[in-house]
Amino acid sequence: MNKLIKIILNTILLSIILIIILNLSIFLISKIMGIIIPSTEVNYILILLIEFFKNLIYILLLYYIAVKSDWNGLKLSILFFLCLFGISNFLNNIEGIFFHALNMSLKESILFLISGLITYLFFSPLFVFIIGKWKQDQVVENKINIKTFITIKNIFKILLLSVFIYPLIYFSFGFFFSWKFVVIKNFYSSSNMPDLLPLYTLQIFRGLTWIVICFPILISLKITKIKKSIILGLIFGIFMAFELFYPNPYMPLVIRMIHFPELMISNFIWGFLVVLFLDNKEKKKTVNNN
Repeated sequence: MNKLIKIILNTILLSIILIIILNLSIFLISKIMGIIIPSTEVNYILILLIEFFKNLIYILLLYYIAVKSDWNGLKLSILFFLCLFGISNFLNNIEGIFFHALNMSLKESILFLISGLITYLFFSPLFVFIIGKWKQDQVVENKINIKTFITIKNIFKILLLSVFIYPLIYFSFGFFFSWKFVVIKNFYSSSNMPDLLPLYTLQIFRGLTWIVICFPILISLKITKIKKSIILGLIFGIFMAFELFYPNPYMPLVIRMIHFPELMISNFIWGFLVVLFLDNKEKKKTVNNN
């Protein structure tokens, strides 16, 4: 019971700390860059509450990884940073930077990218320290053996995932779900939407980025393959889709709520498939036992 209370209190504390660091970072970087961020019509208190509960979900998922991982200290901090910055910030902002779409200027996209980078570089090790995972436990950690992953078979799987499977999921959900709504078509008709080839090229890059993010999770977690698939699917889906709950002047609520199930379901499937393709620890154990 005491352990559960500690987890709850740490989660609340970390959520508040993340709000403070991120908003302070955005404020300072916007002043340095001379950018005035457009305001929203939503009450600022409501925005903070949405941000608080969104952070709670993120932190609880990462808390689970920390508990089930044999990583500590700097390595666990890097894992957290890749999830927080890589998914919720970089992969979201890279399309805005690449296409200058959604009425967001290039300077504004760079502002959110830099502020996110600074925030999560500071927050990730602080997260690890607060939950008591900075010092290494008595149990010996699994050493990272990159050579076991850099094989011809895995390289082929990574290319298959990033060049074919991720773009297929991305375009299928975009076309067969979101694009069926007239309001979506009207909204994007006024944006600088790119041609198919640059859009496809970007999705290959994003697919590779997703895979880089997933490797530390695959290596560190001491749970079954199916549990890894579910956890990674939840992290990919939630860290990407829950950003849409945050009110912003660039995308109306109706557009964000249409995109929410699209991003949540498609990225869950993507994360689930990445583990099925790339995690072969259980197979190796079975072979050794035989």
